[in-house]
Amino acid sequence: MSKILLFTKNKNRATLIGENLKNFDVTSIEDENDFLNFIENNSTDLVIIDTVNLKDCVNFCRAVKFSAQNENISIIFIVDKDVENKNLFLKYAHFFVTEPVNKEILFATVNSALNLKKSLGDLAESNADLSINLYRLNVLNQTVTELSGALNKTDFISIMTDGIDKSLSYNLCYSLTFNSPEDITLVINSIHAISSRLEEAIKIQAILNYQKAFKIELSSDDVKVIKNIKHKAIEYDLNVLNFDTSLQEININNKFFGIINVFREKDFNNDDIICLQTLVQQATFPLQNAILYEELMEQNKKLEETEKKKSEFFSIVSHELRTPLTSIQNAVKILLSDAFAAVLPEKAKYFIKMVERNCIRVMSIVQDWLDSVKAESGRLDYKFEIEKINPIVDGVIQTLTNLADEKQIQLSFNPTENLPSLYIDRKRVEQVVTNLVANAVKYTPNNGKIVVSSNLIDSVSMKGMNFTTNKDVLLSEEYVLVTVADNGPGIAEEDIPKVFEKFEQVNGTLSRSVGGTGLGLFIAKKFAEVHNGFLWLESVVGKGSNFYFAIPVLAEDERYEMQLKHDISDANKDKKTFSLLTFCENKISEEPYLIEFIKKLESENILKKTIESRCFYTETKERFYYSFYDVNMNKQVVHFIVQRMMEYAQKDNVLQGGKKIYWSQANYPEDAGDSEELIKKSKKLLKEVL
Repeated sequence: MSKILLFTKNKNRATLIGENLKNFDVTSIEDENDFLNFIENNSTDLVIIDTVNLKDCVNFCRAVKFSAQNENISIIFIVDKDVENKNLFLKYAHFFVTEPVNKEILFATVNSALNLKKSLGDLAESNADLSINLYRLNVLNQTVTELSGALNKTDFISIMTDGIDKSLSYNLCYSLTFNSPEDITLVINSIHAISSRLEEAIKIQAILNYQKAFKIELSSDDVKVIKNIKHKAIEYDLNVLNFDTSLQEININNKFFGIINVFREKDFNNDDIICLQTLVQQATFPLQNAILYEELMEQNKKLEETEKKKSEFFSIVSHELRTPLTSIQNAVKILLSDAFAAVLPEKAKYFIKMVERNCIRVMSIVQDWLDSVKAESGRLDYKFEIEKINPIVDGVIQTLTNLADEKQIQLSFNPTENLPSLYIDRKRVEQVVTNLVANAVKYTPNNGKIVVSSNLIDSVSMKGMNFTTNKDVLLSEEYVLVTVADNGPGIAEEDIPKVFEKFEQVNGTLSRSVGGTGLGLFIAKKFAEVHNGFLWLESVVGKGSNFYFAIPVLAEDERYEMQLKHDISDANKDKKTFSLLTFCENKISEEPYLIEFIKKLESENILKKTIESRCFYTETKERFYYSFYDVNMNKQVVHFIVQRMMEYAQKDNVLQGGKKIYWSQANYPEDAGDSEELIKKSKKLLKEVL
């Protein structure tokens, strides 16, 4: 019959456990010292320790672990259900159960613990040290795994010393690490508090060992001390220095990093020294990664600062350029107006028009600079609305016709009528089309031909295209495709990937003759990505190029999620929060009451006075949904609108005949971090209005 030793100060619990473990020989003890003495002087298979309300719990558990380890005794802890970190107890026990103790769980845990003891005992018969070595190997594996995920050097030293503690059960350990000439840190880990003179002695010893090992002069004032004390009730003094000790060096790529020294009341044997050396050696590889990570973070920080300064520089330069250019343009417009047409000679008009063209060119370059910097830093603002593509393309064609006429280029637009509406930022889409057409005009030779067209294509037709943008985005069912085809010089296949990159211009001789910054197509690519669209190019040298810009035709729910995604990005950038308010009603009729409710709010200017909301109306087979939000909408506004919904629902008697109206509030970033999660959260939180 297996012998179980129970420690508890709770007589009722002792009785309960004894009754639940009738098949075992259970001995119950209330006093800590008696318990430890019993373990040392009697044969025991398993100990169960009731840690609830136990004073100096960890120190007692540590002592039990030390005694039980030598006797190959399995340990189970009973812990309070409200303990913050139950896994901490696994440092000293094999298993734990929480109160109130469940009979089946306790019985299963006891059997598992006894099976563990039997397995370890069988191994110990052939090799008395094997169980300890297996335990240490497991600790080494766990420690290296934790170290691999540590990217902070301070955390790294803490994990390593914790692994040493688990393996060797030290009394005191200190590490002296050399992060930089300005950051030399002594970390002392101790079971008990340490006296001031012991602290000073450790500091002096660490410095002496440091100087001896690495031939580096070090002053006591150069060292910062960090102390991690487990139990402050008892204090260590200078007698700790008489404990057995083991000093190990920490080297990274054969370069000095620090030292670690371990003190233990029980003498170290050869296996202990090998274990310590192995832990320190295995720790050097992830430590190197941690050091490289910190260096990388520091470099990233510097790059962010540089990028910020660059953006500020571009903004300042652009402002300083645009201000005088705007004045010049206004002056040129006046000179070219009818008031001066009669008095200016033709030669003067020629030069004034040249000034106008070059002003437009410089303004375009300045705008490209600004847009590229803002697009990369996520600082561009977007305003999505329902728009038709043909009027936008037609406007671009009209604007660039004069530019094409100067080179006798035939520029035409072949639209497909009745194309579906798109959810787009008109200004940004206009910029994409303008850049594509202007680029074609720039590179097409005199007397050439450019044809712009618009069509509706499906996802099947899109497959196999060599997209420049959004290569990993899932295809929508339909797209509106704008094609810009020219009969210019064409682009070699190996140069096609470069076309949409920043500051890249292919065909150097031609590029220098036509000018440009190499930013137009880069910006077009960024704007296409924002619209979940695609941009790509097909070209044959000597025959011309076809540029394609595909914009998805989005359903209302897709528009909703895309807009929410952009607004979350803006809120995150500006460190703002907002509430997503969702109303929902079941489909009793095809006339949703929600539409009438929103109209009433708008007619009373409630929404306009409180928020500038983004509103989306969607539906499923069973429900109508109406969602709206804004970065300025707080919980008070939400409460006000919900109260109005209750009032109107009661007044209009809409909750009749099975009609139900629900509402929910989901907050960003408190409830979810992205658009898809936030929408799902809002639908999960739905509750009835009344």
